[in-house]
Amino acid sequence: MGLGVGIISNWDLSARSVLADAGLLDFINPCIISSEVGFSKPSKEIFNIALEKAGGDAAKSLYIGDNYYDDALGAASVGMDSLIINRFGKFGVEELQGQKLINNVAEVLPFIEKGYK
Repeated sequence: MGLGVGIISNWDLSARSVLADAGLLDFINPCIISSEVGFSKPSKEIFNIALEKAGGDAAKSLYIGDNYYDDALGAASVGMDSLIINRFGKFGVEELQGQKLINNVAEVLPFIEKGYK
């Protein structure tokens, strides 16, 4: 598919070692950690840093997260579409009208294969 995978995290520097220990760090570019760049989600600055480092275009990018306020609103602030993993069932879903939702990470690839529809 030719897709790139990056991470934007509000975690501390230990995020890199967790990803490295799992054998994932080499597959993630960019890996943007809020404590390294001085901005955290939902600030549009952290999303712009990620797009710049990835050489990406917000209009052609999909941000996947699990927090509507940090992830969906942050991505939207730079013109990026988002997909939210709904970890809470029906609780609070009514306030997410129009937001694309999935139930778990296993649904990400089928969603992408359908062209983000």
